[in-house]
Amino acid sequence: MGNLSAQSRAITITALLMFLNIILVIIYRHDEWSLMVISNFFQTFAPLLVTIWLFRRYLTERSHDRNFWLFLAFSHFFYACAMIIWDVYEIFLHTAAPFPSAADIMWILVNAFQLAALLWVIVKNRKSLRIAQILYDVSIIFIVTAFFCWEYILKPAINSNQGTFEKVLSLIYPVSDLLVLFILLCIYYSGTVKEQLQVFWVIFSGIILLLLADTFYFYLETHHAYQTGNPIDLLWTAGILLVGLSSFYGRGEPVLTFEPPKAAENTIGDWTRLIKSPRLMVPYLGVLMLFLLTICQDQVFNSLIIGSVLTLILILLRQVYTLAENKSLLKKLTVLNKDLERTVTERTVELMNKNTLLEKSIKQVEYLAYHDHLTGLPNYRYFSQQLEETLAAAKQRNETVAILFLDLDRFKLINDSFGHSIGDFLLQETAKRLSGCIGDSGIICRQGGDEFLVFLPNTSREKTAKLAKQILHSLQRVTDIKGNELIVTSSIGISLFPEHGEEIDLLLQRADTAMYSAKKALRNRYSFYHSSLSSGTADMLHLERDLRYAIERQEFYLVYQPLIHIDTGAIKGVEALVRWDHPYKGFISPGTFIPVAEETGLIIPMGTWILETACKQWRTWREKGFPPLTIAVNVSINQFMDEQYLEHVRRIIQETGMDPNYLELEITENIPFESSHASHVVQELSQMGIKLSIDDFGTGYSSLQYLKKMPIHTLKIDQSFVRDLPNDSNDASIVQTIISMAKHMHLEVIAEGVESNEQLAFLKNYQCQMAQGYFFSKPLPSRDVEALLNGSTQGGLVPLS
Repeated sequence: MGNLSAQSRAITITALLMFLNIILVIIYRHDEWSLMVISNFFQTFAPLLVTIWLFRRYLTERSHDRNFWLFLAFSHFFYACAMIIWDVYEIFLHTAAPFPSAADIMWILVNAFQLAALLWVIVKNRKSLRIAQILYDVSIIFIVTAFFCWEYILKPAINSNQGTFEKVLSLIYPVSDLLVLFILLCIYYSGTVKEQLQVFWVIFSGIILLLLADTFYFYLETHHAYQTGNPIDLLWTAGILLVGLSSFYGRGEPVLTFEPPKAAENTIGDWTRLIKSPRLMVPYLGVLMLFLLTICQDQVFNSLIIGSVLTLILILLRQVYTLAENKSLLKKLTVLNKDLERTVTERTVELMNKNTLLEKSIKQVEYLAYHDHLTGLPNYRYFSQQLEETLAAAKQRNETVAILFLDLDRFKLINDSFGHSIGDFLLQETAKRLSGCIGDSGIICRQGGDEFLVFLPNTSREKTAKLAKQILHSLQRVTDIKGNELIVTSSIGISLFPEHGEEIDLLLQRADTAMYSAKKALRNRYSFYHSSLSSGTADMLHLERDLRYAIERQEFYLVYQPLIHIDTGAIKGVEALVRWDHPYKGFISPGTFIPVAEETGLIIPMGTWILETACKQWRTWREKGFPPLTIAVNVSINQFMDEQYLEHVRRIIQETGMDPNYLELEITENIPFESSHASHVVQELSQMGIKLSIDDFGTGYSSLQYLKKMPIHTLKIDQSFVRDLPNDSNDASIVQTIISMAKHMHLEVIAEGVESNEQLAFLKNYQCQMAQGYFFSKPLPSRDVEALLNGSTQGGLVPLS
């Protein structure tokens, strides 16, 4: 049963229980005690199981019918309680349950909650139920049933020798059953229950079985002919299980949904088929049965009685025939109405289609007038109109409006290299990402080409900077276009209303100026407009101001570029490089802020922080079990000539636990080695075990005598000499000379900026020991260096052959 659905499992369980019950009743039909135990067991187990089913449906039901299932669950719970009390008396106390007893209270609650469940359906569907229209048919059936009940159940109970209380209690059961029957008839005759709602028919069948069982029981009990184990007990068990089974049908659907009877669908072509309609025939058959029963009971048969019976039958047949004629006429009328409705509908649809096409054409023209056909973004006409209205409102409310001018970097190169279709797709993707970033907070338009405009109403400088960074981050994600993976950056210029102007043209012009400033300084960044944008002094002042707080705000971070042994391909060390992630301006190039730091003297605290951070990182790697690497740190002239420099170096080595034998300080040729201070610093560093290397060798003022006198360990060939190797003969000669000279002076040589296999082959051929550059690896965060050392990087170092 593991592969069966919950509904199939429930049906199987129900069938097995009924089959087992019937088999056991047949086997033990002559053993009254066993028959009583079997009957009580199944009538106790069935409501307990059904209570669980119904309550689980209540918990999982999400429609408005949850209370219906709860009422049914309570009804069967009290049924189980009543049976348990009944079992105690009959099985354990070996006596019949007294009347009245606690079990009777439970059974009254059974009927009460059953009525509550059905009344819930009546109330919920009160607008759909046609009570007034079907009251005649329902009343006929109800009266017939009521008189049957009176004759065979109620009247004997009233005439019994029981006390008043016992009589009232005895009458509650059949009266409540009559009420249940009345409600069921109202539901049945009120309309057409939708066929897909099988749950109704399962519940209907179960309750009818329970009513039949109650009726037989009341009749037998009145004549003192009932005892536990009677075959009617099977009806109770079957009815209970059917009601429980209904909880597995129509999940998520209403219990009952009514549709008014449809003439075309309910029409029966001839009166013989009409006779087969239960809704129509049951009332008349009920009257006929009541009349015949009266005759049989009185046992009076004469010509008048026979004539009355025949006349009644003919009247009923005439009524049925009249109904058939009415339905036939109604069917014809319905067909004619449908033909007319179809014609009207077709004409209406035709007119609506024409109107829809016209409206669609008008909307398309309006759309094209205010939108860019390629990206679907608003065009400049719409943008300028909205911006004009926004600025007017912002002026009255004293609000800030930001205008962003965005230009894609290297778009022309991509467009020319890959074709216009790729370029168009890239513009569409850019529009999507921009829309995702801006959302409802502003208006975007395509200015033309690869330029986009954005305005943000009621904003601030901080919010605008945050959004600009978000845009830059979103646009620089890899874009896969027809198998081509492209990384496209952008430059953003920003102007603010009213700070940078109040006219649209002026604000756009200044945003454009700021954009070109961002593109010129460093691509993939944003820039706010300021009045002295073109002034180098103003830029330096801004950078100086931000640099003074960058260290304490932890805006700097280090990356590490591996130093590779050319012959073995092993990582022998790393060079620590500083980076600045400005909170508002984004990434600022070292080429921009290092000169400002040098000029203002801020390079000294910055250099101290770099050295201390690099030494801490070295110690961390050692604690993680990595082999000791040489770590190279750049030292500026201002640092080197500072009186406190040696003291800073000693303190950092002592506090961090750095092994000085693995520390290499990179200085430039421009340091005045002839000065006593410089000479003293070099000697002290060498005695501490720290290696010194000449960075960018060959680009500054060189004095070869100092190479011989000073304890220099390494020469670093500047990347400007490596860039054009091996094609440029002058560069080749210079590099060959430096390598040869260093070899004779027992100095190590590191070639910087290696980017191709040809450059590597040249250096290897002339026995250059070490190299670094993007051919091997870009500068990496510390965690990525660890990945390289673990050999787990994806696309890390280029293997050496």
